[in-house]
Amino acid sequence: MNKVVAFLLIASIPCFADWKFETHVSTGNETPPQVQITYIRGQRVRSEVPNTGLITIYQCDQNRILRIHSAEKAYFASSLSGLQESEVRSAEAQHSCCGTIHVRQQVTETNEHQQIFGLDAQRILTQMQLRPDANACARDANLERELDGWYTDQLTFPDCANPEHLGFAIGVRAAGPGYPERDRHIVDGKGIDPNLFALKLITRDLRKGSTPVMFTREVVSLSSDPLPDDLFDVPQGFTERASEPMNVPSTSCAGTTINSSAARDGVMPYRLGPGIIAPKPIYRPEPSYTDAARKAKVSGTVVLSLTVTSQGRVDALRVERSLRPDLDEQALATVSTWRFEPGTKDGVPVPVRLNVEVSFKLL
Repeated sequence: MNKVVAFLLIASIPCFADWKFETHVSTGNETPPQVQITYIRGQRVRSEVPNTGLITIYQCDQNRILRIHSAEKAYFASSLSGLQESEVRSAEAQHSCCGTIHVRQQVTETNEHQQIFGLDAQRILTQMQLRPDANACARDANLERELDGWYTDQLTFPDCANPEHLGFAIGVRAAGPGYPERDRHIVDGKGIDPNLFALKLITRDLRKGSTPVMFTREVVSLSSDPLPDDLFDVPQGFTERASEPMNVPSTSCAGTTINSSAARDGVMPYRLGPGIIAPKPIYRPEPSYTDAARKAKVSGTVVLSLTVTSQGRVDALRVERSLRPDLDEQALATVSTWRFEPGTKDGVPVPVRLNVEVSFKLL
């Protein structure tokens, strides 16, 4: 009888249940936390930032990713394998131009456990040393990093939509607006088991002569109630667009061609340089504030990198300098609609890679 009861208890753990959880990232100041809502069902994951109208859906069972713009009733679809190949090509291009950050890490399991939302969570501490070489883009990423987290192995993701893709990376890489993702990271030391997910993670960055920087990422609500199928597909009445603004990293090497998803033209995009005439904007609407950003009285500038195709459309959008997630998403959504007179080389339209600034100012 006891054996049967034990089996039923084990089987009742919702390892394969539907999941919905809300994550808050706070930096310890008075600004509202950054909010993300994630839904998981089988081989599909949906991620959204409230008040932006922008939704990302990973359909691992169909090998595709959907990016949905609710305000425009439009969506972009792309192959997950194609995205991964673009990331690899882009990474190869990055390393020819930038340097290396050496990361030494040490993980300590404390054997402390607690129940969080009914899940067993264990406390794990991680110590890191990040040391950039002389050629690194993030030359100031010379710091000590401490991570104090409560992790569970009961909340699992499908293979194609791992936590790093969804913005829940553990923290090996130098990250943030001041640390562009253009450096190779060489890691020495065993890290956190990738099958573990942090329900709460406090990160402290310590740099000699500077005030410590701390941020907290925490799951504030979690449910395993059944989710509807249509939550993981394109809403009815939405129109597919031909090109998708994929967030593929670019290099910082001026005057050279780079790899990105904008090879749709059949050629790699050019950087501005001798012989390249810059694209000229012909349709450039301004983004709107989100209610949360307006309430928080946030103002500033988002810097985006993008490719203007030889047809004058925007492709391969990426945030290079962040302001806050909801305004970043507003900038991405708006700039994806911009149109240009294409750039030219020797009088022939060519794809051109460039940066643009999107300003948010409260009047």
